[in-house]
Amino acid sequence: MTIELTTILAGEEEPMQPVGVDAHGVHRFLENRIVRDLLDFAQPRGYGLNEIACGHYSPAEHRQVAQLIGYSVDGYGTLSYVNDESYERAHERSEALLEDDSKPK
Repeated sequence: MTIELTTILAGEEEPMQPVGVDAHGVHRFLENRIVRDLLDFAQPRGYGLNEIACGHYSPAEHRQVAQLIGYSVDGYGTLSYVNDESYERAHERSEALLEDDSKPK
């Protein structure tokens, strides 16, 4: 059974992972450890990101996977399936982290 993402059709926003800063100062989506473990398990068995890229998935599904595996916000913006609206939302979240850091504590 296939369930289509209907949030876009309903006029709602696509889901977006929270953004944080890693140990190297890179702004990244918060990785979902379950999804990461599944990918780490599947990749040595012949089903990694390249195979996913060749699959019959929607751009929205690709965007969500990129977020769930902890892609950097800058790298996310270069992916062919990431539209301007999605990148702008991610970039705004990233910029908000910088603003939070500049506020007095």
